[in-house]
Amino acid sequence: MRIPSVWFPLSVTLQNPPQWILTKNITMICPFCNKKAIWCENKEIYGRNYGKSYMIYLCKPCDSYVGCHNNTKNPLGTMANRETREFRKKAHSVFDKLWNNKKERKLAYLKISNQLGYEVHIGCSNITQCEDIIKYAETRINNTNQKGEYYVNNS
Repeated sequence: MRIPSVWFPLSVTLQNPPQWILTKNITMICPFCNKKAIWCENKEIYGRNYGKSYMIYLCKPCDSYVGCHNNTKNPLGTMANRETREFRKKAHSVFDKLWNNKKERKLAYLKISNQLGYEVHIGCSNITQCEDIIKYAETRINNTNQKGEYYVNNS
């Protein structure tokens, strides 16, 4: 399987997108077939609109899509096919056990990024990167202290 490249530099912080992302028309290209993705409502996938922010970029032939911030054309990450989405869900399920609030979440992302040597954003991660995230998070969880403190109090 070909691992798609990210369509913008990982140094871009998706939670606080720069102004150029907010003001430009984005042409989303599917990383699996290199064709233009359509911007549509997620009812194309689920049969009805799901969630408050229901706009997505979709490539029907590849079953690849990505959600958008607050119904804008600003993607939450990169497009993912079924296999990549499953790995991202697993990465989130393990990684999210490492933090309890926004401050800890930010620190957890910073620590894992430093450990892996690249900026980690699960919504932009490919399968190999998700496997790295899962391995790192599981190691951290297995090294908990007796109070169950996973992350912030462990170096």
